[in-house]
Amino acid sequence: MIFFVIVWLIQPTQIRYDGGQLENLNKPTVKEMTNQKFNLTLTRWHKVADRLQQEITRQSTEVDSAYMRSRFDANTKESANRSGLMDTISATVEGAITLNENLLACISTIRTELAKANAKLGVAERLATVDAISKRTQMLEKITTQERDRTISFGDLLTMEPVSTNNGVFLSNSTPVKILTQERIAELQEAITTLRRRSHGITDEIADINRSILSIELSEEVAAIAGLTKE
Repeated sequence: MIFFVIVWLIQPTQIRYDGGQLENLNKPTVKEMTNQKFNLTLTRWHKVADRLQQEITRQSTEVDSAYMRSRFDANTKESANRSGLMDTISATVEGAITLNENLLACISTIRTELAKANAKLGVAERLATVDAISKRTQMLEKITTQERDRTISFGDLLTMEPVSTNNGVFLSNSTPVKILTQERIAELQEAITTLRRRSHGITDEIADINRSILSIELSEEVAAIAGLTKE
């Protein structure tokens, strides 16, 4: 019976973006409980999923506490007067079982619909591009930093006089030298600047997309847990 309730806990969703709309192909014809539709930005739906996950963690703590309170002294008649407490503890555990499954179903639905929205609106591709730019920038910065910390070129090294002691013994003098020319280093630094600007631009595009509206129906209980109120 729990699974049947979950099926109707969250209805399929539709996305509204630049006048476009995702078709709701599996719209149910019957509701088993009162649901409310919430039209939130993608960013806010991410926060809703996080809040529901926090509630799951809290429920887990409640279950641990319930089992700690169910320890009684078997050598006394203490348990005979604790039937009411046991009923309360049992209700806590059973409630956690049901709520946990419902919340997990909600989180799964929200994240699934967010993934669909991200795919439709091009967020996934942009995130992949930003990640690639970041890795590329890190490599170029590593190279330019190494070059910056080296003061002489290999050509300079060939003109340097060997260092020796008073008795004529030459000392080992390991000297780091530049690998790239100054022109090449300048090119890489310019490339880093260009990559950073491109990354910032794409990140701004993602932020704009995350203000798009996603419509999802939640049960009143789940909405209350997430701190949502129907306007």
